Amino acid sequence: MEEKSKAERWFERWEKDRNQNKWKYYLVRGYIQWGLPVSIAIAISNFYFIPDYNMKAAVINLLGFIIVGILYGKWMWYSNEKRYQKYKDL
Repeated sequence: MEEKSKAERWFERWEKDRNQNKWKYYLVRGYIQWGLPVSIAIAISNFYFIPDYNMKAAVINLLGFIIVGILYGKWMWYSNEKRYQKYKDL
């Protein structure tokens, strides 16, 4: 049995991912897998290094990363779709 290439594995995974709801993808891949961890890491480092950093600033940080994470997820969706179409046409 021949092992699949990295590109073939990506292609199969993206075919599965692209069949789900776009907004779910934006939230899961963009915010939960990227934005939330980055937001938490920044908040922890800010609490440690910035003496007057408070919960209000942490909540604003979190809300900002919700928006940025969703935009990042949207960018990933369209970037992957473009790559998928190019690979599919080969």
